[in-house]
Amino acid sequence: MLSPQSKTSVETLKHTYELQRQIDYFSNDLLIIQILDGISTMTLLLNVTREVVFANRAFLDFTDVKARKDIAGQHICKLLHCTNVKNFINGDYRDNFCSYCGIDQVIWKALQGYSRQTEAQVIANSEHPAWVMELQVRATPVEYIGERFTLITLSDVSTKKRGEFLERTFLHDVMNTAGALLGAVEVLPEVSETARPRLDKIIDMATHRLVDEITTQQQLRAAERDEIVVHSRPLQTLGFMEDLVAMYANHPVAAGRTLVIDPEAADMMIVTDLTLLNRVLGNLLKNALEASEPGDSVTLGCTATDNDITFWIHNPTSIPQGVQLRLFLHPFSTKGKHRGVGLYSAKLLTERYLQGQIAFTSSPETGTKFTITCPLALPV
Repeated sequence: MLSPQSKTSVETLKHTYELQRQIDYFSNDLLIIQILDGISTMTLLLNVTREVVFANRAFLDFTDVKARKDIAGQHICKLLHCTNVKNFINGDYRDNFCSYCGIDQVIWKALQGYSRQTEAQVIANSEHPAWVMELQVRATPVEYIGERFTLITLSDVSTKKRGEFLERTFLHDVMNTAGALLGAVEVLPEVSETARPRLDKIIDMATHRLVDEITTQQQLRAAERDEIVVHSRPLQTLGFMEDLVAMYANHPVAAGRTLVIDPEAADMMIVTDLTLLNRVLGNLLKNALEASEPGDSVTLGCTATDNDITFWIHNPTSIPQGVQLRLFLHPFSTKGKHRGVGLYSAKLLTERYLQGQIAFTSSPETGTKFTITCPLALPV
């Protein structure tokens, strides 16, 4: 009787043999190779365990893979450098995120005998040239020599989607600042003379920021093309946070909520891009206020090490698990159509231009806390 270890070894050998046999089907069929290589759309064939057994030249060129043998047996999203595919053993790669992925969904439908088409996003490392790839995906069940396979076609629609996204991001950020400006202007007639200078400063800051948002629309478009020029300058962390809190304290989303700075927040000089950092933390602060209930308190703070500064924003509400998995996908939003760009923008600007990392924790017990960790001195 075979031991469990021996059974596993036998199953692994059997799987390897079956996979190689399927790969040989297509690598030895010159007609199929010529037909699929002649198609400009990226095309792949998967077996029933969702492993790649063939990819055409368009896919190889897109992924910079030199030889077909280098992709055989792998998972399609691993080949696209998706950061959410963490495990792929003998065809089993499903993790929490994959259950939401459009690629995964159409493949499962094809395995059930249905052709399906959808749009999907692949999130690669933020330093990857195509950090978030927008793909039109079609999966079709096919039969070859009595075996079932899935024919996958991928069309890169990133350029079109990027244009739509950047336009929404621009309007989203302009509305954030305009909302703060409107809130300050509306309370202006009721403000006492002693409080007037502070409100005047807020209006001045909001007005200048509104102009900045308009003029930096070109920067956001350049961000997706790796063309942003970072302008580093010194700033005092506590003064920066005070200005940010003052900006959003009168924003409509802050109504009934308290916005405070952690009393233990570090007050120190750092060197970074003020405009980009303002944009990132402004988006996170507004999201935290929107997620909070009336009477809640949203807290902004920062801590420092010898090399890094970490800004954090906390609110007492929690994010559902299914939402957590998709937060940084820019079409995804719990707020409705044409929303959901703030977190994507924050991640892009933080990781690609501020040379930092964005992260969050969320639970019913502790609430939600977003962190932005950046170097103390950002080189140009």
